[in-house]
Amino acid sequence: MRFFVASLLISSGFFVGYWNSGSKNNYRPPFVDGLQSSSELSFSAPSVVYNSPHLQLETPLVSHPENDNIFAASAITNVYPGGYTTGFYRTTDGGISWSGTDAIKTQSGSIISTVGDPLIAITDSSRYIIAYIAGRGGASFGLGVSYSTNSGVSWTPTYFIPDVNGPDKPAMKIDQFKGSPNYGNCYIVYSAREGIFFSRSLDDGTTWSSPKRISPRLQNNRTGVSIATGPQGEIYVTWPININLRNYIGFARSTNGGSSWESNDMSIESSAAGSGFQLILNTIKVNGLPAIDVDKSGGPDHGSLYITYAEDNDDGSPSLDTCDLVISKSTDRGLSWQPKRLINKESSEPGNYQVLAQLDVDKRGNVNVLYYDTRDTPTDDSLMVFFSRSTDGGNTFSDTRISDMKFVLKRLPREQILFGIAYYLGSYIGLASSNSRIVTFWSADYDGQYRAYSSWAAIPAESRLSLKVFPSGIYRSGENILQRPDSIELNVREQSSPFNIVKHAAGILDTVSGTAILELGQIQPGSYYLEAKHKNSITVWSSQPMEILHDSNSYDFTDSLSKCYGSNLLQSDLDPVVYAMYSGDVNSDGIIDVTDASLISNDAANFVSGNVLTDLTGDNFVDISDYAIADFGSKNYITVITP
Repeated sequence: MRFFVASLLISSGFFVGYWNSGSKNNYRPPFVDGLQSSSELSFSAPSVVYNSPHLQLETPLVSHPENDNIFAASAITNVYPGGYTTGFYRTTDGGISWSGTDAIKTQSGSIISTVGDPLIAITDSSRYIIAYIAGRGGASFGLGVSYSTNSGVSWTPTYFIPDVNGPDKPAMKIDQFKGSPNYGNCYIVYSAREGIFFSRSLDDGTTWSSPKRISPRLQNNRTGVSIATGPQGEIYVTWPININLRNYIGFARSTNGGSSWESNDMSIESSAAGSGFQLILNTIKVNGLPAIDVDKSGGPDHGSLYITYAEDNDDGSPSLDTCDLVISKSTDRGLSWQPKRLINKESSEPGNYQVLAQLDVDKRGNVNVLYYDTRDTPTDDSLMVFFSRSTDGGNTFSDTRISDMKFVLKRLPREQILFGIAYYLGSYIGLASSNSRIVTFWSADYDGQYRAYSSWAAIPAESRLSLKVFPSGIYRSGENILQRPDSIELNVREQSSPFNIVKHAAGILDTVSGTAILELGQIQPGSYYLEAKHKNSITVWSSQPMEILHDSNSYDFTDSLSKCYGSNLLQSDLDPVVYAMYSGDVNSDGIIDVTDASLISNDAANFVSGNVLTDLTGDNFVDISDYAIADFGSKNYITVITP
């Protein structure tokens, strides 16, 4: 191993009554860098989630609270003639492949009979919970719940939440924020003739409380409820309402796990698209109902609330036509709301429709919205799926077409009609994120043959990088190989200060090639700095931002000094000429100095052996050869050089 030193370069709302801020818990999670920060994403080709002849409509989606790659979804299905049940679909690889069933069953194999409005949640112990409207005999309907402890293979028989009568459009949420005093609580809200009602479970969905009305007493139509939880255990609920011929977004909140509530039917005034956020396109009913979520990223907008819904362009709305998606934001937990912002950007003349929006604020604080869109269809009878994203707290959005596929809105054939209503195709679709993944999930009839409306999924396209780098300590220059395989880490960083980390990856350098294949996952194509980190070597940066595309990419630090920022590499003096990372930064403080040399000297004096940080040569012994490498770096003032 012989090297010589290369040149070194150096709208506002209101609440009646006093608002108690609730929990004193000020926990903020570390700001997650796993999700890409770009607002413009490219998606993989959509794929059928579960290929079957059955109808699959209303497709909620959730992520696992502990495993980034696990997501689960549900749907209304028509497995047996004249009846409905609930499907369950699951991915363990971040949305690339799926498994599941069109009919959840008990352990004995009996299909669980349901009516509609399936909801799904996952606990941190991997219990899957599905809630649904179900018949209790005659014309009586209640809210049923089943759960699975074996990844959806079998489910418990229907448990009816007590005292629920005539529920419609329920929503379910588990408080999964680690700093919340209500962590693990599961909540259900639903619409009924008397108002909006709330029930909770404190035992992972096994039993549920009797419902509590959380909206004002005024009897009115509030169908279409949405629920979210905040970082201090708050519960937020929103719904649409029409009062005296004017449309509003109703809003309620609780700071004590649902024991008490404050609510207001007129929190946000809205020029609702259609009649009460309901529209008819090509004889089919679609909606622009409100959806709510909360930023729990630990970032600059931590704790902010967002509500998205469809508006027309009356009364000063930012909407461009009769149906556009807008978003309202509150930074004071719903006491007031900032001016509305437009989400979708029209690709043609105003006059299109954006409907069935689903909202998700990911772990990095990006605001993501999935919806059906009629843009590029002059007749407004065909839908495409679009994804809009904001990386600046909801101020601006960028649009991405999931694919060029579209489907014509048509009534279902008689044998597939939902609830006897020929013009009804469901009320929501699915969007969810984990620390490093985003998954979209929706229903469509792309073949147009009425085989069925099937569930489809797509994820932002994924990338990988082949990284070649030699830590000088373990490089054997005469043979042009590494002494042993060794770990390497990579940070993909934004190209401008403060060079935020967009993606982190780790892999193993191959002994012969000195190359590691690193999975970058979902990352927006663009130019990024690459930062390579080895356990006892000086970290190196790419000399310039590198263009990363979907699929495969490569970067080689070993073939030219110009590949490294500041030419901060050591050049070999034997053929072939290669360039390697300076080894010797044992304590990873960014400089090789007497401290590192002393650590090696102490271990050598104590005959330390094995794969330890002070073994720079990789021969499993700490000795004078390791000390010489660190001493060389110390005498030459070797430090990390960054942009």
